[in-house]
Amino acid sequence: MFYGNPCKPCFPPCAPPIVHPTKCCEEHTFSKTVVPHVHPSHTTFVNHHVFEHKHYFPHSTSCANTVKNVDAGPGCGMPGGFGGAPGGFGGAPGGFGAAPGGFGAAPGGFGGAPGMGMPPQGPMYGKPYGNK
Repeated sequence: MFYGNPCKPCFPPCAPPIVHPTKCCEEHTFSKTVVPHVHPSHTTFVNHHVFEHKHYFPHSTSCANTVKNVDAGPGCGMPGGFGGAPGGFGGAPGGFGAAPGGFGAAPGGFGGAPGMGMPPQGPMYGKPYGNK
C-alpha cells in the first residue's frame, strides 16, 4: 500500500494520512423580489357657497289734495244760484244750460241748488290741508 503524495514517492517512507473532520463552510447568495403593497387614499375638496338673502322694503308715499267749493248762498239777491235763473249757474232752470238738476245730470247735480247741489266728497273732507 502506498501512502503519501501519489505524484511524489515518499523517501523515506511516509506515515499513513490522518483525516480530520470536514470543515463546513457556507456561502450565502441573495436575490431580491419586489412585492408591491398598494395603500390607496382619496381627498375630496368640498366647495361651499352661501347665498345671503337681504330683503329690502322700498316704500313710497303720495299726496292727494281735494278741493271743496262752498256756495255761501244766493249772490246779489238772486234766489237759487250764481247769477241767473233759480237753481242754476246762469242758464235754464236747474243748472248750467241743462236739464233740471244741474250740469246735464240728475237733480242735485252741478249748479242745481244752493251750494252747487254736490254732497261733500273725498278722503280729505272735513280735515285741515296737509293732514292724513
